[in-house]
Amino acid sequence: MQITNPANGATVSGIVTVKVTAAGIQRVSFYVDGVLKGRDPSDPFEFTWYTTKYPDGEHTIKAVSGNGKYSASVTVTVANGVTPSPSPSANPVPPPASGIYMGAYSGSWDWNGFASQAGKSVKLAMFGVPSLFTATNDLGNLKGGLAAADQEGMVGVVDCMTSQTGTLADFAAGKYDQGIDNVAVACQAFGKPLVLRIDAEMNGGWYDFGQEIRASAAGPANFVAACSGS
Repeated sequence: MQITNPANGATVSGIVTVKVTAAGIQRVSFYVDGVLKGRDPSDPFEFTWYTTKYPDGEHTIKAVSGNGKYSASVTVTVANGVTPSPSPSANPVPPPASGIYMGAYSGSWDWNGFASQAGKSVKLAMFGVPSLFTATNDLGNLKGGLAAADQEGMVGVVDCMTSQTGTLADFAAGKYDQGIDNVAVACQAFGKPLVLRIDAEMNGGWYDFGQEIRASAAGPANFVAACSGS
């Protein structure tokens, strides 16, 4: 694994595309001064670094393979000649004047790149998990992403599913209540503002409960009862 851009000892400014060459690697995580800033799941491995957010002086960029076995780092000097913007607050994002949040689902976590192209800052970052957690006080693999989002001043959205095959009667009977409690405890233990999104897209036919809702006129009312009972 090698960081091909920027070169070790280089002086950089503005927007820098960090590039990595790595044979047989499936994912690369990028760190700046020890803080996770982005991930790229496929070759070519790249990360857009906005140096104006950092004070002038030396900074270390590190790339780590998905399995953690390989890494590479370079130290460069940022020279923008400007005072960096203050670090984002970890406080909850206040409601926008328009009533609408700007969110992004980014596989590479390049939220700054998304914001640059969209022309709007990202306030919500969503992370999906296929099922509910089985242990309390543990966000598992989501911790790194949620922490990175918090560092950028965003609120993380935890999107999870109680069961893709559960029935509305199962929900109403409380079959998945313990799992929901586990997720709530894990989010609380994280200690940062989070949005918890459970069993979304209820009107689609791609999950069993969605098909059940669409099957009869009573479906929507049954879904409300199931949610009220959870």
